[in-house]
Amino acid sequence: MRLQVGLEKLNHALSNIEIKGNVDAWMEYYNFYRRPFSTIFETLYMMDMESIKDMVRDMDLETLSKEAEAAIRMHPVKELKEIISNSADYYNFEDHYDVYLLVGLGHVDGTALPSEIPFLYLGLERLRNSDIEMLIQHEFNHLVRFNSIEEVNEEMGMTVGQLAIAEGLATLAPLVMSGLELNEANIREGLFVNDEEFNRLRDDFSTLQEELERDFNELLSPKLHEKYFMYNEGNKYPKVGYFIGVHYIIPLLEAGYSLKELTRIETENILDIYSQTV
Repeated sequence: MRLQVGLEKLNHALSNIEIKGNVDAWMEYYNFYRRPFSTIFETLYMMDMESIKDMVRDMDLETLSKEAEAAIRMHPVKELKEIISNSADYYNFEDHYDVYLLVGLGHVDGTALPSEIPFLYLGLERLRNSDIEMLIQHEFNHLVRFNSIEEVNEEMGMTVGQLAIAEGLATLAPLVMSGLELNEANIREGLFVNDEEFNRLRDDFSTLQEELERDFNELLSPKLHEKYFMYNEGNKYPKVGYFIGVHYIIPLLEAGYSLKELTRIETENILDIYSQTV
């Protein structure tokens, strides 16, 4: 594991921001950490750099920096490294990977995307309000999965179904690793949704599953990503892709498959096992 903390470089980039302006200051920081940021902007934001610059132009970057400083005081690097190392040990994951503790644009608390060199990204500006152990355990499951199987087309990206299965596994990972019962209360906590949101997902599950299955093999687009995987205020069914993914995985865990082995099984094979199990 190689770990990089990007707070000092951000503060350096923000010096004389009154003269530089937001965009030039941010681009100076972005260029230090181009690999994780470019992957995040392309895969999660699905936006080009000009659109990112337009977003940055009106942001309060200094407040994001202060939030990040508060998070590091709350969760020292030593604590974060220990949780990450324990997660790697759980999966017997011995490949090299990078960890980036950076200050993002206020939207991504953590991610681990398909990449030639595996990496885990934590957005420091969001960590004060996160369950840090659950977050890291969730994202480390992604890191292991995306770098243990070769089903993601690097040029075309993931399908709706591939991401639903991946999010189902990652949502359950903290619960399984902590030995918690896979009941509604714990699943809701793993999804980071409130009671009302969870109840809507549960009550309309059959209809939602049918809808997602119609899009299962569709390549992710910004519209489909927002529909199934984003947590947006006002969204009637937030994180529905996560919720449905969870319900593909639970029967397999109950049938005796381990989280460790399912994490390394391709989506098509997981579906075959699911169809034989339910």
